[in-house]
Amino acid sequence: MHLLQFLHDGGYRRMIGTQLNVQEARHREGMEDQLGALGLAWNAVIWWNSLYIDAAVGQLREQGFPVTRPFHELG
Repeated sequence: MHLLQFLHDGGYRRMIGTQLNVQEARHREGMEDQLGALGLAWNAVIWWNSLYIDAAVGQLREQGFPVTRPFHELG
């Protein structure tokens, strides 16, 4: 019955289309929230790795291992 009403009634089709658009907008907003959280987690991982690598390089230098200069100091 639903399919027949959908095919026969233009107003019903528009109502269904409107509801689908509302659901798509909610889904898109949810995806944006997930991307924001993912970006925050990604930045935290990069920050942690930077601190960890800096500490490891410092320890290697203290132990006398030859460590090249950082890229930003090469200029």
